Amino acid sequence: VLPNMLHNSKPVFHRRQIGNGQSPMTRISSRRGAKEPNRKSLCKISPTCLFIFSLFGASVGILLWANFATSGYSLGGNPVPVTQGRKSSAFSKERADRSADLRSMEEISEPSDRITIHVVFSTDCGSFQHWQSYLLFYSAMKIGQAGYVTRIASGCSDEEKATLRSWHETHVTKPMSEKYTVHFTPHFSSVTQDGDRNGKQYKFFNKPFGLQHWMNHGEHMGVNSNGKIKRPDDIVVLLDPDQIILRPFDADFTNEKTTIVSGPAADRTTRRYRVEHGHPFGQHYGFGGAWTSLDTAKITGDPNSPATKISRQEARKSFAVGPPYIGTARDMYAIANKWAEFAPRVHEQLPSLMAEMYAYCSAASHLELPHQRFDHGMVSAVDANGEGWAFVDALSTEETCTVDHGGRTLPMVIHYCQRYIVGGFKFAKRSVPHNFFECGHPLLKEPPPDLAEILWKETEKQALDQKMAKRTAFVTCTAIKTLNEAAEFFKNNGCDGKENREKSFQIT
Repeated sequence: VLPNMLHNSKPVFHRRQIGNGQSPMTRISSRRGAKEPNRKSLCKISPTCLFIFSLFGASVGILLWANFATSGYSLGGNPVPVTQGRKSSAFSKERADRSADLRSMEEISEPSDRITIHVVFSTDCGSFQHWQSYLLFYSAMKIGQAGYVTRIASGCSDEEKATLRSWHETHVTKPMSEKYTVHFTPHFSSVTQDGDRNGKQYKFFNKPFGLQHWMNHGEHMGVNSNGKIKRPDDIVVLLDPDQIILRPFDADFTNEKTTIVSGPAADRTTRRYRVEHGHPFGQHYGFGGAWTSLDTAKITGDPNSPATKISRQEARKSFAVGPPYIGTARDMYAIANKWAEFAPRVHEQLPSLMAEMYAYCSAASHLELPHQRFDHGMVSAVDANGEGWAFVDALSTEETCTVDHGGRTLPMVIHYCQRYIVGGFKFAKRSVPHNFFECGHPLLKEPPPDLAEILWKETEKQALDQKMAKRTAFVTCTAIKTLNEAAEFFKNNGCDGKENREKSFQIT
């Protein structure tokens, strides 16, 4: 265009047949004629023209930068979520005053500078979940989990809080990552009846109430002055403390080679492939629609609640889920609030282990937040369907009892809530010494590399078939060897050279 302007003529653009390396849209003539301009003449530009074009170029540059700066992109080139309906003008008063004029969560939400993943898990302040927490932090570091990892510790006394904070700073934050944090909450485990504590305890109240407390008051989360979550677009992953992370979490489930989805959840007309607002994800658990037999009208306080209208089929497809739960911070905050509200009511009807999970289902269905159910999020019970065992079954026997598994696709976590016995080796979380992560404690005796080929449990009379032996060996080997790796890391970074490194302690 510019050479034609120098020649006081208007450019003419029209299509040319593609050929000889030419572009499909090429300037081939001006109004003065069809000949290409004499390119030597383009160099004969007066100082006035140079000044004009310098001014023109600077103006264009400023306009482009202004548009870039207000278009929802960070300097790194990553798109920043821009809420639909917000005016994009850089000079919009609404944009300048948005923090003072927020509408409802559904209409507008404060965009995050960059999407952050928050892996969180709930514990009490006891020693049993203390070693589990360290192991989870170590596994997150080992696989390179992005974002923050937070232990939500509930019910600590002032003395316990000071001790844990110091220990965490020394053994987790400094050697692992400043993004590995601990968040303290009040005691939530007491059971109340008619508004009064009855002396009974239900420790799993810590999970919904702890999550709610962290989302309200967490250092990297929190709510703004009007009660809306500050970083609604961030991703929250809720785990249990007795889980070892085997691969990083993110919001993308589009790669079908690394995902497993079964049953009605695999229906391609309704299946989701990315964690987004309104579409949380959850690991398949085997309780199906059992929670729908509860009095959901009483639990929700609303006889017309959507939770009262969920069929058993829909309950199995979209709500039979558990940790890992994965959702946007906005959705998880809404769920946490209702989960904490409903959990005591569910416990009144069902005072058992499953009460908090059924309360989660009631909260999600009440809020009309169906989950995309997936199977590859964990392995736990070696004979269970709906878990990520297909990835383990695909390993060779040589790969089964290693800690790197040859770069093969694995489930997201091992949920070691069962007892695992094969070839005389056992792993059970309640048999792990609570002081395992101490300088003087020996490491665990490690199983042989061919453990997957030993087709019996404690004696040859307790036979195992090849599949069960392989699955049991996978959990046993991975748990024992990861514990030893974590203990080695602990000793390397927190002991004075007199630590015990003998692999002599065997779980029996």
